[in-house]
Amino acid sequence: MPTELIEVFKILGVGGVAFACFYLFHKSSTTQFNQIIDNQAEQTKQMFSILTQMIEGLIMAKKVESIFKSWEEINLGLKEMSNLQVQKEKIEGAATVKINEIKTKSEEKAAVLANRIKEIEKNIERFAEQNKSEFIKSRSKKLTFGTISYRITKSVKLNNSPEECIKSLKALNLDFVLNIKETIDKDKCLDLDVKILSKAGISINTKDKLRIEPNVIKFVANQE
Repeated sequence: MPTELIEVFKILGVGGVAFACFYLFHKSSTTQFNQIIDNQAEQTKQMFSILTQMIEGLIMAKKVESIFKSWEEINLGLKEMSNLQVQKEKIEGAATVKINEIKTKSEEKAAVLANRIKEIEKNIERFAEQNKSEFIKSRSKKLTFGTISYRITKSVKLNNSPEECIKSLKALNLDFVLNIKETIDKDKCLDLDVKILSKAGISINTKDKLRIEPNVIKFVANQE
């Protein structure tokens, strides 16, 4: 049994361990457990969180065993990951070059077509303006390959800078015309008291997360 797990057992005691096990098997069917946990001391909650993760880890470890049997095999696995990462980046780099080449050629061809479309549109507008009297009775003309029509449209023009306009709108109590996007700064939430956060429907999950970092630079250096 891991030393860390033993230490957690000592701190929580038999009752805490039993509660943790019961929680793991019943947490999907009730929300009362989360309320009970929120009322505990911060250290107890952290220990409980770590304990549940360790127990879940032990349960998962029993279900699926690693293909690696030693740290030497792990080291070889990291080497293979580095090699695969290098190959992946080469493939992605080559693909990016080809995509950019295709995109450039496509944009050049599309630009020629777009310019021709704009030229036709301008000349249609000129002709319509020259013959606007024909649109007095009917605001549209339906032709074989499309329709030409006049429609009353509205658009908003900012006579001052956006900042000045926003400030003026707020002063006039016209905030409702402003688009305000609100998001939660999760990093700042980590510094707040968990009891306060729980009142807002927010909880802090503590995880003992494993980081796997292949040394790609060293791998490449050894290949040279």
